Amino acid sequence: MPRCLRYSWRVAVASAVAVTVSAWPTVSGARPSGSLDLWDLTVAADVIVIADIERLESEDPARSDPTRAVLRVQEVWKGQASPVVTVHSRKLGCPASPRYEEGREVLAFLRGNGREPLTTARSSIGVVYLVPGARPAFRDLIRRAVAVLGQTTDEHALSRARLGWAVQAVVDPITRGKGLDVLSRSSRRTRTLRRPDVPSTLPASVQGKLAQAIEASPTLDYNLVRTLNLLAGYPSSTIDSLAVAAVDTALAAEAPPRWGPELVRATVARVAPDRPMPDLWQVEPLLHGEPPPEILTPIEVLRGHWKQVRASLPMPRRPLKVTGP
Repeated sequence: MPRCLRYSWRVAVASAVAVTVSAWPTVSGARPSGSLDLWDLTVAADVIVIADIERLESEDPARSDPTRAVLRVQEVWKGQASPVVTVHSRKLGCPASPRYEEGREVLAFLRGNGREPLTTARSSIGVVYLVPGARPAFRDLIRRAVAVLGQTTDEHALSRARLGWAVQAVVDPITRGKGLDVLSRSSRRTRTLRRPDVPSTLPASVQGKLAQAIEASPTLDYNLVRTLNLLAGYPSSTIDSLAVAAVDTALAAEAPPRWGPELVRATVARVAPDRPMPDLWQVEPLLHGEPPPEILTPIEVLRGHWKQVRASLPMPRRPLKVTGP
């Protein structure tokens, strides 16, 4: 079976399980649908624009399915673009096709060196639909990356700049997930749900800035889980209290989030490492291509385990006050 089809099957299984387990809807935010390393995407693109998708059309009048999108450009964030650009939008099997939807505003990462029709960088992930109000934050972030990329080609300098850029992205809750994408890869290892107790390999200086960012503007979403994983091994009583408040808040909801087990696991690894978690997630079979026998543990088990851990913690009970989009 082709690699991309094996990956699609795994995603389909995970999505189906998530949909059928109705006891775990989200409190705020959701597990990311896919990883988008915004830095690498910016590097890959010749042209980055904010544009309106004016229409979809076919290069062959005899065909009914559209093969290109016509974009009316509002802003250019990298490279040069004419007021109206044409982009290939042919349907692909693997990788997934870029998804242009007529009438919508799009952040498009394009390739083509001035020749039209252009193509979409990295296929489907080169087409981004921003939530309302996110444009200024993304504009600033991408233009900072473009500026750095224009100053040096030295790999070591770019690696340091990429890390600093990611920390800046984490500061704003709107772009936090994009910064975490980069930091997760920069930690030079794959964290599994089974081992949130393994110390992160990020430099302590980077972890300190990451801790300051979520202390200043915490969010109750999957990005908090990712942040706690990256802060594994970083001592901070403030982060400990924040994580405990997040678990208290998430589990008090009538319908806790799907990522609740991961949040509990990451928090317990920080504040009660001597109280190992039960096997709430069984993802290894899924990662190796076999359907998992069980993905989620009933909420009663999760709440029961947290209640036992919580009784030994000195932090007062308080809801987590969140900020962000």
